[in-house]
Amino acid sequence: MSKKSALFRKVGRAALIVHPAGPMPDEDWDTIQQGIAAAQLSSTTPLLIWADGTLNAEQRKKAKETNPEGGGLRVVMFTSSVLTRGVIQALSWMGMQTTAWAKTELAKGLAKEGYSGAPAGHRRD
Repeated sequence: MSKKSALFRKVGRAALIVHPAGPMPDEDWDTIQQGIAAAQLSSTTPLLIWADGTLNAEQRKKAKETNPEGGGLRVVMFTSSVLTRGVIQALSWMGMQTTAWAKTELAKGLAKEGYSGAPAGHRRD
C-alpha cells in the first residue's frame, strides 16, 4: 500500500484537508473529492485546508465539476504560499466564501472561524 500524500477527515464541526507539499497524486485527490461528497458539507461547515502542495489542471477541473461555485462551502486555507493566498483573496472578492492565512497565523485564522484554544488531541510537544 502506498503512502498517502493527503488526508481528508470530518473533525467536529469542520472538515480538514492536509496536503503538506508537492504534487498530489490523482488517486489521493479522487479520495478527497469522494470524502467531501460523502461528508455532505454545507455552508456552515468550514473546510479547513493545511497545504503547500499543488493540484494539476485535471484535478482543478474535477474539483470544479464536483463543487461548482465552490459548492457553497466556506473554505479556510492555511498555506505558506503568498501567491495562493492572493488568489484565494481574489476569489472572495467574487463572492466565494474563501479566506487564506499564513501557516504562522493558524491560531488567528481558527479564532476568526470561531475556534479557540488547541484542537482536541493537539499535542504541543
